[in-house]
Amino acid sequence: MVRYQAFIVSDDLAWSERTARACAEIGMIPEHLSWSEASTVESPPAVLTPDVDPAQVGELLILERWARRVWCPICIVSLRAMKGASECQSRLQAVGYRNFVYTASDAPDFAEFQSQARRLLEERCWLVPLAARALGCSHPAVVEALSLAVVIAPEAQTVDRWAREMGLRSRRPLEELFAACHVRNPARVFQWLRLARVVDFAAHQPKRPTRDELATRFGFGSGDYLGKRAKAITGRALGPLLSLRIDSFFELMAMRLSLEP
Repeated sequence: MVRYQAFIVSDDLAWSERTARACAEIGMIPEHLSWSEASTVESPPAVLTPDVDPAQVGELLILERWARRVWCPICIVSLRAMKGASECQSRLQAVGYRNFVYTASDAPDFAEFQSQARRLLEERCWLVPLAARALGCSHPAVVEALSLAVVIAPEAQTVDRWAREMGLRSRRPLEELFAACHVRNPARVFQWLRLARVVDFAAHQPKRPTRDELATRFGFGSGDYLGKRAKAITGRALGPLLSLRIDSFFELMAMRLSLEP
Protein backbone atom coordinates (compact mmCIF):
# COMPACT_ATOMS: atom_id res chain seq x y z
CA MET A 1 0.00 0.00 0.00
CA VAL A 2 1.41 3.38 -1.02
CA ARG A 3 1.43 5.93 1.80
CA TYR A 4 0.80 9.59 1.11
CA GLN A 5 3.37 12.32 1.58
CA ALA A 6 2.78 15.54 3.49
CA PHE A 7 5.04 18.59 3.32
CA ILE A 8 5.13 20.55 6.59
CA VAL A 9 6.44 24.06 5.99
CA SER A 10 7.58 26.05 9.01
CA ASP A 11 10.60 27.65 10.62
CA ASP A 12 9.30 26.52 14.03
CA LEU A 13 10.86 23.10 14.63
CA ALA A 14 8.67 22.26 17.64
CA TRP A 15 5.50 23.06 15.67
CA SER A 16 6.74 20.98 12.76
CA GLU A 17 7.46 17.99 14.98
CA ARG A 18 3.95 18.08 16.48
CA THR A 19 2.42 18.41 13.02
CA ALA A 20 4.56 15.51 11.77
CA ARG A 21 3.19 13.31 14.56
CA ALA A 22 -0.35 14.32 13.61
CA CYS A 23 0.37 13.32 10.00
CA ALA A 24 1.91 10.00 11.00
CA GLU A 25 -1.14 9.17 13.15
CA ILE A 26 -3.33 9.17 10.02
CA GLY A 27 -0.89 7.17 7.91
CA MET A 28 0.95 9.93 6.09
CA ILE A 29 4.70 10.32 5.55
CA PRO A 30 5.67 13.79 6.82
CA GLU A 31 8.59 15.81 5.51
CA HIS A 32 9.64 19.05 7.17
CA LEU A 33 10.71 22.01 5.04
CA SER A 34 11.82 25.45 6.12
CA TRP A 35 10.28 28.39 4.29
CA SER A 36 13.51 28.91 2.35
CA GLU A 37 13.42 25.27 1.25
CA ALA A 38 9.72 25.48 0.40
CA SER A 39 10.33 28.28 -2.06
CA THR A 40 12.22 25.83 -4.29
CA VAL A 41 9.66 22.98 -4.25
CA GLU A 42 8.58 22.07 -7.79
CA SER A 43 6.30 19.06 -7.31
CA PRO A 44 3.50 19.00 -4.73
CA PRO A 45 2.81 16.16 -2.24
CA ALA A 46 -0.65 14.80 -1.40
CA VAL A 47 -1.07 17.37 1.39
CA LEU A 48 0.79 20.63 1.91
CA THR A 49 0.69 22.30 5.35
CA PRO A 50 2.31 25.73 5.67
CA ASP A 51 2.61 27.41 9.08
CA VAL A 52 1.80 31.00 8.12
CA ASP A 53 2.72 34.10 10.09
CA PRO A 54 0.45 36.88 8.76
CA ALA A 55 3.22 39.42 9.31
CA GLN A 56 5.65 37.61 7.01
CA VAL A 57 5.10 38.98 3.50
CA GLY A 58 7.55 36.51 2.01
CA GLU A 59 5.43 33.56 3.15
CA LEU A 60 2.34 35.05 1.54
CA LEU A 61 4.21 35.56 -1.72
CA ILE A 62 5.19 31.89 -1.76
CA LEU A 63 1.55 30.88 -1.19
CA GLU A 64 0.45 33.14 -4.03
CA ARG A 65 3.04 31.45 -6.25
CA TRP A 66 1.65 28.06 -5.23
CA ALA A 67 -1.85 29.30 -6.06
CA ARG A 68 -0.73 30.04 -9.62
CA ARG A 69 0.46 26.42 -9.77
CA VAL A 70 -3.00 25.27 -8.58
CA TRP A 71 -1.75 23.85 -5.29
CA CYS A 72 -4.61 25.39 -3.28
CA PRO A 73 -6.76 22.21 -3.31
CA ILE A 74 -4.05 20.19 -1.51
CA CYS A 75 -3.12 22.91 0.98
CA ILE A 76 -4.21 23.23 4.61
CA VAL A 77 -3.10 26.69 5.69
CA SER A 78 -2.25 26.88 9.38
CA LEU A 79 -2.68 30.52 10.37
CA ARG A 80 -1.15 31.88 13.53
CA ALA A 81 -3.89 33.34 15.70
CA MET A 82 -2.53 36.87 15.87
CA LYS A 83 -3.15 40.36 14.57
CA GLY A 84 -3.71 40.37 10.82
CA ALA A 85 -4.79 36.72 10.59
CA SER A 86 -8.30 37.38 9.27
CA GLU A 87 -6.97 39.83 6.64
CA CYS A 88 -4.37 37.23 5.66
CA GLN A 89 -7.07 34.58 5.28
CA SER A 90 -9.13 36.89 3.06
CA ARG A 91 -6.09 37.54 0.87
CA LEU A 92 -5.43 33.82 0.49
CA GLN A 93 -9.09 33.00 -0.14
CA ALA A 94 -9.09 35.54 -2.95
CA VAL A 95 -6.45 33.49 -4.81
CA GLY A 96 -8.13 30.13 -4.21
CA TYR A 97 -7.23 28.74 -0.78
CA ARG A 98 -10.16 27.06 0.99
CA ASN A 99 -8.73 24.97 3.85
CA PHE A 100 -7.64 26.77 7.02
CA VAL A 101 -6.90 25.96 10.63
CA TYR A 102 -6.09 28.55 13.26
CA THR A 103 -3.27 27.61 15.59
CA ALA A 104 -1.26 29.02 18.44
CA SER A 105 2.23 27.72 19.09
CA ASP A 106 1.19 26.38 22.48
CA ALA A 107 -2.21 24.96 21.43
CA PRO A 108 -2.40 23.84 17.80
CA ASP A 109 -5.73 22.35 16.70
CA PHE A 110 -4.42 19.09 15.34
CA ALA A 111 -7.81 17.34 15.51
CA GLU A 112 -9.17 19.82 12.96
CA PHE A 113 -6.02 19.50 10.89
CA GLN A 114 -6.32 15.71 10.82
CA SER A 115 -10.00 15.94 9.86
CA GLN A 116 -9.18 18.19 6.92
CA ALA A 117 -6.21 16.07 5.86
CA ARG A 118 -8.34 12.91 5.85
CA ARG A 119 -10.89 14.66 3.65
CA LEU A 120 -8.21 15.77 1.17
CA LEU A 121 -6.96 12.18 0.98
CA GLU A 122 -10.44 10.67 0.61
CA GLU A 123 -11.33 13.15 -2.14
CA ARG A 124 -8.02 12.59 -3.99
CA CYS A 125 -7.46 16.34 -4.14
CA TRP A 126 -3.88 15.94 -5.41
CA LEU A 127 -5.36 15.02 -8.79
CA VAL A 128 -6.61 18.59 -9.28
CA PRO A 129 -3.20 20.29 -9.78
CA LEU A 130 -2.24 17.55 -12.23
CA ALA A 131 -5.48 17.94 -14.17
CA ALA A 132 -5.17 21.73 -14.28
CA ARG A 133 -1.60 21.46 -15.56
CA ALA A 134 -2.72 19.00 -18.24
CA LEU A 135 -5.37 21.52 -19.35
CA GLY A 136 -2.96 24.45 -19.14
CA CYS A 137 -5.48 26.39 -17.06
CA SER A 138 -5.24 27.83 -13.55
CA HIS A 139 -8.40 29.96 -13.63
CA PRO A 140 -10.01 29.70 -10.15
CA ALA A 141 -13.48 28.87 -11.54
CA VAL A 142 -12.10 26.00 -13.61
CA VAL A 143 -10.05 24.77 -10.67
CA GLU A 144 -13.19 24.77 -8.49
CA ALA A 145 -15.01 22.80 -11.19
CA LEU A 146 -12.17 20.27 -11.45
CA SER A 147 -12.08 19.90 -7.66
CA LEU A 148 -15.77 19.00 -7.64
CA ALA A 149 -15.41 16.65 -10.60
CA VAL A 150 -12.69 14.65 -8.85
CA VAL A 151 -14.93 14.23 -5.79
CA ILE A 152 -18.06 13.13 -7.67
CA ALA A 153 -16.33 11.03 -10.35
CA PRO A 154 -16.90 7.63 -8.67
CA GLU A 155 -20.68 8.16 -8.64
CA ALA A 156 -21.36 10.64 -11.45
CA GLN A 157 -21.07 9.47 -15.04
CA THR A 158 -21.90 12.48 -17.23
CA VAL A 159 -21.01 16.12 -17.69
CA ASP A 160 -24.69 16.93 -17.14
CA ARG A 161 -24.46 15.51 -13.62
CA TRP A 162 -21.25 17.50 -13.10
CA ALA A 163 -23.06 20.69 -14.11
CA ARG A 164 -25.98 19.93 -11.75
CA GLU A 165 -23.59 19.30 -8.86
CA MET A 166 -22.15 22.75 -9.55
CA GLY A 167 -25.63 24.21 -9.16
CA LEU A 168 -26.08 24.88 -12.88
CA ARG A 169 -29.37 24.25 -14.66
CA SER A 170 -27.71 22.71 -17.70
CA ARG A 171 -24.30 21.86 -19.12
CA ARG A 172 -24.25 24.98 -21.30
CA PRO A 173 -22.91 27.40 -18.60
CA LEU A 174 -20.17 24.88 -17.82
CA GLU A 175 -19.23 24.68 -21.49
CA GLU A 176 -19.23 28.48 -21.67
CA LEU A 177 -16.98 28.71 -18.60
CA PHE A 178 -14.47 26.31 -20.09
CA ALA A 179 -14.58 28.03 -23.47
CA ALA A 180 -13.99 31.44 -21.85
CA CYS A 181 -10.91 29.97 -20.17
CA HIS A 182 -9.70 28.45 -23.45
CA VAL A 183 -10.41 24.87 -22.35
CA ARG A 184 -12.31 22.72 -24.80
CA ASN A 185 -14.82 19.93 -24.35
CA PRO A 186 -15.62 19.61 -20.62
CA ALA A 187 -17.42 16.34 -21.35
CA ARG A 188 -14.15 14.80 -22.52
CA VAL A 189 -12.30 16.32 -19.56
CA PHE A 190 -14.80 14.68 -17.20
CA GLN A 191 -14.27 11.31 -18.87
CA TRP A 192 -10.52 11.65 -18.32
CA LEU A 193 -11.07 12.56 -14.67
CA ARG A 194 -13.25 9.48 -14.15
CA LEU A 195 -10.44 7.36 -15.54
CA ALA A 196 -7.90 9.22 -13.40
CA ARG A 197 -9.76 8.07 -10.29
CA VAL A 198 -9.61 4.49 -11.57
CA VAL A 199 -5.87 4.65 -12.33
CA ASP A 200 -5.07 6.37 -9.03
CA PHE A 201 -7.15 3.94 -6.97
CA ALA A 202 -5.55 0.91 -8.59
CA ALA A 203 -2.05 2.31 -7.98
CA HIS A 204 -2.71 2.64 -4.24
CA GLN A 205 -3.88 -0.94 -3.67
CA PRO A 206 -1.54 -3.70 -2.44
CA LYS A 207 -2.84 -5.91 -5.27
CA ARG A 208 -4.19 -4.58 -8.55
CA PRO A 209 -8.01 -4.92 -8.61
CA THR A 210 -9.66 -6.76 -11.47
CA ARG A 211 -11.33 -4.74 -14.19
CA ASP A 212 -14.73 -5.95 -12.95
CA GLU A 213 -13.92 -4.73 -9.43
CA LEU A 214 -12.85 -1.35 -10.79
CA ALA A 215 -15.94 -1.11 -12.99
CA THR A 216 -18.23 -1.81 -10.03
CA ARG A 217 -16.48 0.73 -7.82
CA PHE A 218 -16.44 3.50 -10.42
CA GLY A 219 -19.78 2.99 -12.14
CA PHE A 220 -18.68 1.64 -15.52
CA GLY A 221 -21.24 -1.17 -15.73
CA SER A 222 -18.82 -3.99 -16.49
CA GLY A 223 -15.12 -4.65 -16.80
CA ASP A 224 -15.42 -5.03 -20.55
CA TYR A 225 -17.16 -1.66 -20.83
CA LEU A 226 -14.49 -0.02 -18.69
CA GLY A 227 -11.82 -1.46 -20.98
CA LYS A 228 -13.60 -0.21 -24.09
CA ARG A 229 -14.07 3.28 -22.65
CA ALA A 230 -10.44 3.46 -21.54
CA LYS A 231 -9.25 2.52 -25.04
CA ALA A 232 -11.65 4.93 -26.75
CA ILE A 233 -10.66 7.88 -24.54
CA THR A 234 -6.94 7.34 -24.06
CA GLY A 235 -5.90 5.15 -26.98
CA ARG A 236 -4.41 2.66 -24.49
CA ALA A 237 -5.65 -0.72 -23.32
CA LEU A 238 -6.71 -0.78 -19.67
CA GLY A 239 -3.83 -2.96 -18.44
CA PRO A 240 -1.02 -0.68 -19.68
CA LEU A 241 -3.05 2.35 -18.58
CA LEU A 242 -3.19 1.04 -15.00
CA SER A 243 0.60 0.64 -15.05
CA LEU A 244 1.16 4.36 -15.62
CA ARG A 245 2.26 6.70 -12.88
CA ILE A 246 -0.51 9.20 -12.27
CA ASP A 247 1.59 12.11 -13.53
CA SER A 248 2.26 10.13 -16.73
CA PHE A 249 -1.48 9.54 -17.06
CA PHE A 250 -2.09 13.29 -17.03
CA GLU A 251 0.72 13.85 -19.52
CA LEU A 252 -1.11 11.43 -21.79
CA MET A 253 -4.32 13.37 -21.15
CA ALA A 254 -2.66 16.64 -22.18
CA MET A 255 -1.27 15.11 -25.37
CA ARG A 256 -4.53 13.43 -26.41
CA LEU A 257 -6.69 16.48 -25.70
CA SER A 258 -4.34 18.68 -27.71
CA LEU A 259 -4.91 16.44 -30.74
CA GLU A 260 -8.70 16.59 -30.57
CA PRO A 261 -10.55 19.06 -32.83
